[in-house]
Amino acid sequence: GFTYLGESFQVGFTLTAQNAAGATTQNYAGSFANLDLTAAANLSLAGIAGTTMFKPGGRAVPLASSGSWSAGAATTSLTATVAAAA
Repeated sequence: GFTYLGESFQVGFTLTAQNAAGATTQNYAGSFANLDLTAAANLSLAGIAGTTMFKPGGRAVPLASSGSWSAGAATTSLTATVAAAA
């Protein structure tokens, strides 16, 4: 889809917690899951459009997020916006 600068957009993605061996960490859920998916700022939104970088804490602004961990995986939704340059 297409959005203008300043309009909100949504992205959906799956996160997987992995151990040092690269396998899914099955017990990453409940109180063992340290990444709160309901706090949009925790997702460190960044991106690139052509040669324009959108770094975390800059023009890419996370607005809301949701998701929950189960057996080391989470289906997540993020609503964000990209602000126009000053």
